[in-house]
Amino acid sequence: MRLLELHTGVDWLGQALNREGHEVIQLVPQELVAQRRALAPDASVYGIDRWADRRQLDYLSRTMPNLDGVVCIDEGAMNAAAYLRGLRHLPGLSVVDAEACTSKDAGKRRLREHHITVTEHRVVDRVEDIAAAAAEIGYPVVIKPDLGAGGTRTYRINSAAELDRMIKRKVFNRPTPDPTGRFRAAGFDGSLRDSTPIVIEAYVEGDEFWCDLLRHGGRTLLAAPGRYNTPLLQSLNRHQWDTLLPQDDPDAHDIIEQAERTADALSISTGAIHVEMFRTTSGWIVGEAAARPGGGGIRPLYAKQHGADIERAVAKLSIGERPHLAPNPRYPVLTNLVIAAPPGIVASVATAQELCAVPGVVDAQVHLRVGQPTPGAFGTLSGAGRVTIASRRLHHVDADVDRVLQALRLRVEGDRSILAEAVR
Repeated sequence: MRLLELHTGVDWLGQALNREGHEVIQLVPQELVAQRRALAPDASVYGIDRWADRRQLDYLSRTMPNLDGVVCIDEGAMNAAAYLRGLRHLPGLSVVDAEACTSKDAGKRRLREHHITVTEHRVVDRVEDIAAAAAEIGYPVVIKPDLGAGGTRTYRINSAAELDRMIKRKVFNRPTPDPTGRFRAAGFDGSLRDSTPIVIEAYVEGDEFWCDLLRHGGRTLLAAPGRYNTPLLQSLNRHQWDTLLPQDDPDAHDIIEQAERTADALSISTGAIHVEMFRTTSGWIVGEAAARPGGGGIRPLYAKQHGADIERAVAKLSIGERPHLAPNPRYPVLTNLVIAAPPGIVASVATAQELCAVPGVVDAQVHLRVGQPTPGAFGTLSGAGRVTIASRRLHHVDADVDRVLQALRLRVEGDRSILAEAVR
């Protein structure tokens, strides 16, 4: 098959499809075209300035060769992929369904229509209109762009006075640093003031969980329920860890059920979905869902747990084929620790090899080098590295993570000198 893949640099889906014998054409942000052509001289690479520019998409559709499919697991390009499918009359996520999987407002409205509990929310077009919407909902509230990634441009506001101070200090005018260069084409690197519309949500008190599903024809082939060590909004610029729940965990069944109901509501019968939800005193509340596997280290986490080629499975699902999956947990409990490194120069850090010698560590990737600047982060997406840790029981996880953080010996110097203990 000849397939078009839309991405912003993370192209494991296209590589997996290549390995399956398919021809993959790439559509990437214009500034990445030269890089992608250098990496794959024999591949056809097209560029685009903005994913939302339908004039460019119309032109590209007219100039591209015949296609058998359009594939995408990149949040910023999901709507563009759906639009191109529509122009070419190709199967896959539609424009309406892609919007429900990317727009926080559209997603909540769709889920509410299917009787799935979501956070109360309002939508405004200007920062100056936030106060009235927040007063209707009641403080505290969370404000965020309708389209975004990695928890960027997201704020918890506790009172009208705090909101007024932040507006006066022009906090919402600050652009989002994008050290990866991946997010400009989607507009994710702007300020909250640049974002239209803006979503105001009721703040949810509770533990945050997630679930990845791989589905074919409405049937779940693999379910990976897990928990965040702390709600994502509280983990920005801090170490965070994602833990796969054991099959006998009392929450696992409810989490999978919520994820499957969400997938049905969003018309994801074949493909991957990542769902985030809260357990509160009044029950489960679905936060957001995306038509892709979980980011960061979540996908590699359940790939290692089940000894499965998840990349190949997602590639097959992206073109409607059913992969062979036989989930079989290899560890009692498996956790992925995402390393956070503040801006500065790395003064001390353990190597991946040293971390792998720590009891319970089954894999480690460290992208920090002594004497080199830290790679920075985009919201919850960290480029510093990750460590996979096996635990005997769920209640052992935090202690096992602490042991790895001590072995990490991370010290960063510069304008700010922050030790690992300070970012925990």
